[in-house]
Amino acid sequence: MKDKFAHAYLKEDKARRERWAYLTEGIEDNHIRWTLEVMLDNEANAANRPQTMFSDTTTTTNIATFTKFALPLIRRIYPASYIYNLISVQPLTGPTGKAFYLDAQYGTAKAGTGVTSEVVAAADGSTTEFEYTVAHLPVGFGSVTVTATVSSAAVTATDSATNGVLAGDFDGTINYNTGKVTLSFGTAPDSSTNITIDYTYDKVAVGDRADQLFAHNYSDDTPANSPAQEMNVTISGVDITTTEKALKTIIQMEAVQDMYSQFGLRAENELATIVANQIRREIEIEIAYALLNGASAGNVNWSATVPSSAPWTSLNPKDWAETMVDAMIDADTFVWNKRWTSTNWAIMSGAAVARLEKLDSFKADVDSQKANLGLTRAGVLRSR
Repeated sequence: MKDKFAHAYLKEDKARRERWAYLTEGIEDNHIRWTLEVMLDNEANAANRPQTMFSDTTTTTNIATFTKFALPLIRRIYPASYIYNLISVQPLTGPTGKAFYLDAQYGTAKAGTGVTSEVVAAADGSTTEFEYTVAHLPVGFGSVTVTATVSSAAVTATDSATNGVLAGDFDGTINYNTGKVTLSFGTAPDSSTNITIDYTYDKVAVGDRADQLFAHNYSDDTPANSPAQEMNVTISGVDITTTEKALKTIIQMEAVQDMYSQFGLRAENELATIVANQIRREIEIEIAYALLNGASAGNVNWSATVPSSAPWTSLNPKDWAETMVDAMIDADTFVWNKRWTSTNWAIMSGAAVARLEKLDSFKADVDSQKANLGLTRAGVLRSR
């Protein structure tokens, strides 16, 4: 009976599987194979529509043309892509459709708790550099204001959203995860005055009950005294329209013949592989940038420049390079504290990848993946 209500597109189409078996055979992941079959059907339907072009030699009629290697290219691109590690991929059954996602929203949400006038330090009239760790964590982005008194006037510095830099009448930094504050004044704050900080934090103070750390959706009391919280679950959709992109490669017939006679290689296959790799790389980079631009930022800063302060002045520069892994672990912990899930991929420049590969704590999965462009599984950092 339950099959009676199943959507047709959710059922495996045996005819479609047989139709594309020569291209999809060998793909072990059934979901990837199924979505590829749907995509091949869509491309075949589009390719069967008349396609024409104008020629410089005639303005009265169109000349029929065709797209070569379209389906073999898709077979090369789709299963090899690493986008499955980043996003959920669902096929469209036509040129337009919807992307659906699940939203969960609690009936009430715990707002950030504010702290005002927490004392950072007592000024002595001569000290210009200060360090302090706030009492509550994690600190809310864009919520920090530090106030001091210089030459009998109030001066302030605030953080700029998520980069942890304090700017204003003086300089400083705030680490949202550890709560460490550093301050630098051009003129020392007045003696016998306090430097204070205002900020918000997401959790309650250390030592309070663990079940109070987050806004929960259950009641701590009987329903009569405290009605149960509500949780709304909605399925939302975003309209999707496919777009066409083209990439052309040209080779002379003489070169085709030479490749086959001298090396036994068919130029069509070689060109298809090259074009497929380029298309896959462009798709992956486009998706990676979309994810990066749409993400909520929180910074863990690391510089390749070795600090000029102790103990790094007396240690091997490679010891500092290894701290790059520490910074990545700090970033992973930052995500865990906010989302309760660990990171499993990173977007890096070629220079950053090169530095990573030089570290003793990094081992690439295989040699062929070293310095690989595009998206790829590279290796493991300290079993992470």
